[in-house]
Amino acid sequence: MKSRLFLFGLILALLFQPAGFVEAEGTAYDDLATNQEYYTAISAMTEAGVVSGYEDNTFRAMDEVNRVETLKMILVATGHDEDDAGTDMAPFEDMDETAWYIPYVNYAYQEEILTGDEAGTLRPESSVNRVEALKMLILAADKTSELPGVSNDTWYSSYLEYAVENALLVPDSNEDYTPEATLTRGELCELIYRFQNHPYTGEVEFGDATYYGYSYDGANTASGTPLEAYGFMAAH
Repeated sequence: MKSRLFLFGLILALLFQPAGFVEAEGTAYDDLATNQEYYTAISAMTEAGVVSGYEDNTFRAMDEVNRVETLKMILVATGHDEDDAGTDMAPFEDMDETAWYIPYVNYAYQEEILTGDEAGTLRPESSVNRVEALKMLILAADKTSELPGVSNDTWYSSYLEYAVENALLVPDSNEDYTPEATLTRGELCELIYRFQNHPYTGEVEFGDATYYGYSYDGANTASGTPLEAYGFMAAH
């Protein structure tokens, strides 16, 4: 009888998956678990052709993302590609004119999406922080007219306020948005995903559930209710 109940429960679990369940068929990476915090965003960006993994089928979500990788992802996500580039070469002294990123940099410079540093260099391999990427994204999507007015004279204040108002960035446990924190590949996917799904509601589309093992059958749960290991009970 118990085995029949277990089989019945298993069939129900397979038939009635949670609403919005995301199947990552074709976009699964060996190092990306379905409960990873950026799973949905990375899957969506991969399916849209905005980002891809490495040759070993890993994504490396927690690795830092550099300036030109960030630029390419943002331009592709906002409907631009290398064919949009003009004929003028961006005047960055440290730019390899044969590199893959040249069309994207030329276009971004032409449209004033990307500027160099005070020394007039691009620093293509340098990391990028949250507000630098946020500014690129807002400029590429032509959303500057929606930036709120702020009294703070920090250059990124209006961009950060826009991100807070539209839930584009995730604060830490102290409610700090750490604007100058170095951005990772996973975080960039999350930023673009939230921007594309504006207004972002934060609605959870899928999640995990754990269950008590059969060896605990009959034991008291935290609520005091005896565990029925073969019944419909779960830990949460």
